[in-house]
Amino acid sequence: GARPPLPAPLPRLRAEIRASAPGRYRYYQNACTQSYSYAWWDWARWEREIDWMALSGINLAPAFVGQEVAWQRVYRSLGLNQSEIDAYFTGPAFLAWNRMGNLHGWGGPRGPVLILNPDPHLCPRVFPRVNATRLGGWSHFDCTYSCTYLLDPEDPMFQVIGTLFLKELIKEFGTDHIYSADTFNEMTPLSSDPAYLSRVSNAVFRSMTGADPEALWLMQGWLFQHQPDFWQPAQVRALLRGVPLGRMIVLDLFAESKPVYQWTESFYGQPFIWCMLHNFGGNHGLFGTVEAINHGPFAARSFPNSTMVGTGLVPEGIEQNDMVYELMNELGWRHEPLDLPSWVTRYAERRYGAPNAAAASAWRLLLRSVYNCTGVCVNHNRSPLVRRPSLRMDTELWYNASDVYEAWRLLLSAGAELGSSPTFRYDLVDVTRQAAQQLVSDYYLSIRRAFQSHALPELLTAGGVLGYEPL
Repeated sequence: GARPPLPAPLPRLRAEIRASAPGRYRYYQNACTQSYSYAWWDWARWEREIDWMALSGINLAPAFVGQEVAWQRVYRSLGLNQSEIDAYFTGPAFLAWNRMGNLHGWGGPRGPVLILNPDPHLCPRVFPRVNATRLGGWSHFDCTYSCTYLLDPEDPMFQVIGTLFLKELIKEFGTDHIYSADTFNEMTPLSSDPAYLSRVSNAVFRSMTGADPEALWLMQGWLFQHQPDFWQPAQVRALLRGVPLGRMIVLDLFAESKPVYQWTESFYGQPFIWCMLHNFGGNHGLFGTVEAINHGPFAARSFPNSTMVGTGLVPEGIEQNDMVYELMNELGWRHEPLDLPSWVTRYAERRYGAPNAAAASAWRLLLRSVYNCTGVCVNHNRSPLVRRPSLRMDTELWYNASDVYEAWRLLLSAGAELGSSPTFRYDLVDVTRQAAQQLVSDYYLSIRRAFQSHALPELLTAGGVLGYEPL
């Protein structure tokens, strides 16, 4: 991508610079990002992303790409033919949910993709006596595309398949001994019996150590806050404690709004990473929870008997709200909260390559308004400009709309000085879109009010019909 102008020559480094992070890990990626943002990337785009990770200090990032080839080899070695394997394929844009056991057979074209557990009804030739039971449907899909079969953790084939897969993966890619698995992502287990849940997690872990004695299991903690009625303390503890302490790393996936560590005694002793989710479904629009992320990691680190081992970025979709991710990356290196107005002033200068009072003022206004959602902040981009309209839309904002309008005016005024900066032009478009979303929401409310009041003149005015001559 485009860069701000750099001095030529670059200033000489006159002394060694050292920095130490308070946590071991700085994590990046959500399992869903693979489908919301990465599905069609080529190597050139991946290379840019890897460079950004390195420059940002990321040292733990999953490599989901390519695992389907390993799965295919495993199932062919077990005797399945290609048509039997193909029954589980999804299209590239749906691989994330295929890998987590939510979907199969959805959204072709077909490719070498399958889910972990063979369906005994589809593969009786190879697995005539396998002990598998069917989970419920996922999201709004029926059992044509959902209702995964879960292989019983005590069935001998569970260890065989899991270990074969990891051995194949290690042979192809090598390993850093950390393996991602999400057995019950948005899927209700067959039983809430703690003994059963403990057996499941222990079986998953043993299938890992069968291939790599040094294995660490990385698990998204989304399931605990997504289905809190099922995942009560006893169930959470059983699942986590089915793995030896220290051999699992849990991602507290939505910690900026719904932290799990607080009600699980710091994940009952298992290490965890404090994560900022921030983005659901690849939605665009200005948004952030800057005060929550500025204080949340430090509160988690000082929590009684804290097992926090790092911070993470886990957006479902990327390429939006660059400032929030730069801030979170910096917080991973900090030992105490930042002075946010000062930080964002420096950020504007770094981003545009030159200091500018109007741009800095604009960013301070954005920081205190659209980027400072408090409480539980979900479904935040609801303008009729970017969502399918209906008469029941909630367009309420969590900030003062006039702050965005003033930031927009200030950025426009800075255009003469900063207009040559590609990052400035990008941000100006972003803020313009946010202002347009607010304006469209106001028009929408006027139209809805007039329609519900059966006031035709007002409806025509709000809809922009009056004032035009017929052709």
